[in-house]
Amino acid sequence: PKGKYPYPKYTRECQYNGFWTDPKTKAICKDVRCPRPV
Repeated sequence: PKGKYPYPKYTRECQYNGFWTDPKTKAICKDVRCPRPV
């Protein structure tokens, strides 16, 4: 969703057999918090 990002970062790798590896942990959505401009 807008204003959210996956945590931990969603990573999958393509294996030699053409299948994707399972993500190690399930990602959750977190609010994007930007630092205040100086």
